Amino acid sequence: MRILQGLDEWSELPDEIYALELGVGNGAQARVWLDTFAAVCEEQGHDFFDRLRYVIADYSPDVLDAARRMVAPYRDKVRHLDIDLRRPLAALADLRGRVLYAHACNVHDNLPTDEVMRVGATAYEPLVRAYLDESKISEICAVHGIALDDVVPTIQRVLRFGPRALGDEKDGVRFWSAVWDALGLEEIYAEIPDPSAVRLVPGVDVDLGEVLATLPEYRRVHLSSVAVESFAETLELLHPEGVLQIQDLFVRDLGQYTSFRGPGKLEGSIVNWLNGPLFQTVGERLGFQVSLEPFTYREKSNTVVLTARRREASSDERLLTASDEILHAAAAG
Repeated sequence: MRILQGLDEWSELPDEIYALELGVGNGAQARVWLDTFAAVCEEQGHDFFDRLRYVIADYSPDVLDAARRMVAPYRDKVRHLDIDLRRPLAALADLRGRVLYAHACNVHDNLPTDEVMRVGATAYEPLVRAYLDESKISEICAVHGIALDDVVPTIQRVLRFGPRALGDEKDGVRFWSAVWDALGLEEIYAEIPDPSAVRLVPGVDVDLGEVLATLPEYRRVHLSSVAVESFAETLELLHPEGVLQIQDLFVRDLGQYTSFRGPGKLEGSIVNWLNGPLFQTVGERLGFQVSLEPFTYREKSNTVVLTARRREASSDERLLTASDEILHAAAAG
């Protein structure tokens, strides 16, 4: 509201006020936000709600349907989009530079990630694959009366249709629990000969060598590559006065990587902690100030709140921008 009031006072308030939510769950967050925004506008006598355009974006049609029902009273204000959360610009390019408030919760920790290790002066990429222990699978098949050749199709059916795919739901839950316990991770380590040649995010001047230089000599961290790229694209959507807030599992300090940070299973999803300092570096290179603060509204929560807004330009940067505009105008003339 403070941002909107400031723009209104400067006569720079857009005709359409865009708010964006990435990953909408059941739509409860959107409903509370819309209810509250409408109430505050009425209380303060602003017409901001009349201009509001609330965009709900998710990759799951079922999730979007549930969210649509939740926000049904605001159907004329809400736009629903089925998008690839790894590449938000592909579906949201028309909002580039227009979003005044963007929000995401428990989205980025679900995105694919990779890792890097520094061992002395050498960098390695851990290559990991999942496998099922053959002896354990034989035991699971014997317990549940499944032929060994049919175990993979059975797992696929449970993944697609749920535990009832085995006929009895309780038996299906026990089967899936046993399969999960049998799952292991196999790793090898591949040396990265020239880390400085590895660009982490397209269009952002951050290379792997720079990241490794910030690590102790023996440390393994996430690069959060897909999540950071999604984050960079989302920043492009922001209005010059816009703000992005992400609630997720962020590592705030690289020292936290002395303990295990995923992958882990959380509420049915496979998640990894996100490399918060890397998000900060990428945001700052794109001209944003990025903060990482604890989520203080639930006791012992692991959630961290990332907030990004455009960094206020220094006097030298403003002078360079003004000079560029003058030169551009002269060339156009």
